[in-house]
Amino acid sequence: MADPLWKPIVAVLALATAADPRRAEKAVAPLKAFGKPIGDVLVRRPYPQMQSLLDATQPKGRRYYWKSEYLPRIEPALCEKVIEHAARIRSPHSAVILFQIEGALNQLREEHSSVGNRDARYVLNVAGSWERADEDTANVECAARRR
Repeated sequence: MADPLWKPIVAVLALATAADPRRAEKAVAPLKAFGKPIGDVLVRRPYPQMQSLLDATQPKGRRYYWKSEYLPRIEPALCEKVIEHAARIRSPHSAVILFQIEGALNQLREEHSSVGNRDARYVLNVAGSWERADEDTANVECAARRR
């Protein structure tokens, strides 16, 4: 890690569903009961608010580079690689994000339409974000590394 003053964390950033609210609350109960959270802002929100919820984490003027991959499943070897990569992140603004996308995408056959990745259940996103132009090369290389 580049700076001993920041510490990597694991976070559930956003959950969204069109399910009945009682059913959704039952589904997230184990997440809310897990461990000792730094914070818990998992609450019901209207969809337009969800769309802009993370806007402040991507301020104008910051530098960005990311790579994403659709995944049909998560395997232990992938988890190990994600942890290894997270330990090499160069900026406290960067992240390795793994999110679930199961649902309507998977209900139609591949040949139904031009939308691909119908077998995808997750997306892995390696998001580089940093402040200074002189750190461009190092941060882009870190985010682009696929080992």
